[in-house]
Amino acid sequence: MITNMGTYGFRFAEDKEISLCGLFAAGHEQALNEAYYWEGQLRNDGPLLLFQYTVTGEGIFESEGLTHRIGPRKAFLTEIPGSHRYYYPPDAEEPWEFYFSTDTYITAI
Repeated sequence: MITNMGTYGFRFAEDKEISLCGLFAAGHEQALNEAYYWEGQLRNDGPLLLFQYTVTGEGIFESEGLTHRIGPRKAFLTEIPGSHRYYYPPDAEEPWEFYFSTDTYITAI
């Protein structure tokens, strides 16, 4: 089976001060190994909201001292930057396939 995956970015010409939120990027990806690792405090592409939905496999999402295994039909929502991390687990037995969207938002009105 051939699956086309990728990330698509969106850049709009509208005034950012007018919009409360907007689509920044969306994609369909497959993490295959431990190189897939995101540390929320180290990201400089925010402020963004990330929604990530698992299709197959599983990943790890850690936040506020809790560890969550995000398996099929499960998702997480988090702010970027933020005190969290998410990654491909070292004990994984299959790829982690997921869809995601990142959205811009106004942090204070």
